[in-house]
Amino acid sequence: MWAGMRTSEIFGLRWANVDLASRSVLVAEAVVRGRQKDNTKTNTVRTTVKLNSVAFAAITSQKQHTFLGGDFVFNDPRYNIPWVDERAFRRSYWTPSLKRLGIRYRRPYNMRYTYATIMLMAGMNHSFCAKQLGHSPEVFQRTYSKWLDGRQNDAEMGHLEAALSPGYPQKQSKTP
Repeated sequence: MWAGMRTSEIFGLRWANVDLASRSVLVAEAVVRGRQKDNTKTNTVRTTVKLNSVAFAAITSQKQHTFLGGDFVFNDPRYNIPWVDERAFRRSYWTPSLKRLGIRYRRPYNMRYTYATIMLMAGMNHSFCAKQLGHSPEVFQRTYSKWLDGRQNDAEMGHLEAALSPGYPQKQSKTP
């Protein structure tokens, strides 16, 4: 949820591609419909997926469960084997968890949309956000900006007003 990765990329994540020292992961593989792919949906490798504190804590705690036992970061805990199909994950864990929490059903993939929207609402740089999710800035803007609810409109106008104010730092002229 807190890394913005596609479900297929989470299932394909290997410990060899996790750098705990730099708090980042290399997203280079995916598991799609039970098949391991040596690329992602967009056929690109995202080397700059930085882990925020929540994602870092989750992957650090996962280490005790799968690091010594195999290649993949996330295994199906019922059988201690890599996930091969999102349907098994949804049926065994996702849907029952949502039901217990009283949350209406939504696809696990929607966690990605939530993360993108949270980044936008936090005022993060769109180019950075796009890289995190493996998009171009244009695709990121087109796909996720519609989820903003306008709560930051006043803050955005404040940025402009600050730039228009006489006290705003201006570029120094090179001529005296």
